[in-house]
Amino acid sequence: MNISVNAFGEFWQQRELMRMIAENMWATGDPGLLFVDNMLKYSPLRAEDEPRFSNPCGEYLASAGSACNLITVNAAKLARETFDEMVGAENAPAWCDSPQWSKDFCLRFWQRLAKTAGLACFLGNLVLEFDEGYPLPEIREKTQSIKPVGVGMSGFHTALLLAFRGRVDYGSEAAQKFARATQAYLTLGTLNVSAELADLTDHVYENKPYWSGHLKELSETISELSDDEEALTQLDILSDWVDSRGGFYNCLTTSQAPTGSVSVFLRNIDTGIEPFFALAQNRRVRDADKGWVE
Repeated sequence: MNISVNAFGEFWQQRELMRMIAENMWATGDPGLLFVDNMLKYSPLRAEDEPRFSNPCGEYLASAGSACNLITVNAAKLARETFDEMVGAENAPAWCDSPQWSKDFCLRFWQRLAKTAGLACFLGNLVLEFDEGYPLPEIREKTQSIKPVGVGMSGFHTALLLAFRGRVDYGSEAAQKFARATQAYLTLGTLNVSAELADLTDHVYENKPYWSGHLKELSETISELSDDEEALTQLDILSDWVDSRGGFYNCLTTSQAPTGSVSVFLRNIDTGIEPFFALAQNRRVRDADKGWVE
């Protein structure tokens, strides 16, 4: 059942309603909440492609008649690789306790994340083009014409802990800045590959007003939070690309999904961008042959 509510500001003040929603989400995963006005406001889809439906998780409003194509980057694993690399350095004892640690860690981690996100975007496009699982030819045709690829991340909380050696709380101002920059680099990596694919194939999903504004926001975020000249140069190149071509190979390249089941397979304690509350957990997951497995 779908229910549309014109909530405005009063919605958040209804404490009894909010508690009922939260308790039922915890118990069953429902109800799902979609904030349609914001989803339309930030949608990378053109109006004629009808961004109007979503799966129950509500990652984004998808185009009518298209398929969902989500990929997850294991941010926890990339952060651990960065951590081990820095701890193994010759000057590690002094470095680990210095204020410079987090700044150096973040830049290395973000650059590693951008490269991995680019690879994920490329692999997502392979799935989009070669997957034989489209239920209808119309869905295949629509999906392959607009090419939606949603690269997200798993293990964000672990990355946050490693970046600041456990000294920054989830939800704090410092954590929010780290999250903004992490998402910016994830997006940058995917757009670099999407531009390369557009150049190779001459296929461009044009949406110049959206991408011009979005690239400006990415540039402002990276300039404020990382001061990474290489990344800023890449964004300038992408901005010039959009000015001349109007868009990218894909209609969108990122989508942050709730990745609980995927995280289990990737050996993450935390899920997507959500916090975790214990270092040891019991979980039940579906197995193709054995049903539920602890």
